Order: sequence, then C-alpha cells, then structure tokens
Amino acid sequence: MHQISSSRTLIIRIFFTTFYLVFFGVGSIAFWLTDAEVIMVSNLMPFRVLFIILFLGGILVFRQTAWKLMRIDIDEEFVYVSNYFKTARYKFDYIEKIHEHKSLGRKTVRFDLTGEGVFGTQIRFMPDKIRYEKFFRNNPELVAKYN
Repeated sequence: MHQISSSRTLIIRIFFTTFYLVFFGVGSIAFWLTDAEVIMVSNLMPFRVLFIILFLGGILVFRQTAWKLMRIDIDEEFVYVSNYFKTARYKFDYIEKIHEHKSLGRKTVRFDLTGEGVFGTQIRFMPDKIRYEKFFRNNPELVAKYN
C-alpha cells in the first residue's frame, strides 16, 4: 500500500486545528470567568469578543477546509480513504472524476465518487507531488477521468 496524499494532512487536519481551537476555546472561557480587577485591565469585553469570534471563525473555516482533507493510500486494486479515525476502501472504478484545484499556492485534489461513500460523494486531499504523479503513471485508466 502506498500513500499518495501529503503527510502534512495529519498536521493540518488534526494537530493545528486541535491546538487552535483549544487555545481560543480555553482563552474564551478564561476571559469570561476572570474579573477585570484580577488582571488589572479596565475592560475585558474586547478580549472576550475577540476570542469568541476567533474561536467560532476557526470552527467555520476548519469545517470547510481542513476537516475535509483525507489521507489517501492505494494498492493495485483499491483506494483507501482515511480521516485518521476510520478507513474506507473503494475500487478504482468507483472514482467517477478527478479534479485538481490550486488556491493560495496549495494544491488539492477531489475524487468524485459514483455513489455515496463512507465520507460522502467527494473525497478531498492534498497530494504529495512525487507519489501522486507516480500514481497516475501506474494507473493510466484513471487519466480519462481527470478533469
């Protein structure tokens, strides 16, 4: 089995989002439970609002971006899709289309499945450049699905 998704997926999807949300979540709770006299600040309300906005904004951004990224492994017959907690296995012919998207210098790939999969009908991942290109050289039947 060979991984074609980037190893950065684990850092972005799990570690960065967890640390961000814990920091701003605990910070929000701390600012709401602390009195202004204790930390010698005249008004805590701007900090309270800022931390709540950053916490909720982070949840919305991560929900639309980082949490949709999957780890992709392949072998001769199957594509294995993992969210690091659960893994699903699909045959190559279950992939209907392959789309690439580049935004802010980052490349993401989306597999559109022919039917409903464990993680939905679309699988997104950040490809590892070398392993991803090798994947297409070894599977020329998928090049026709490339869009």
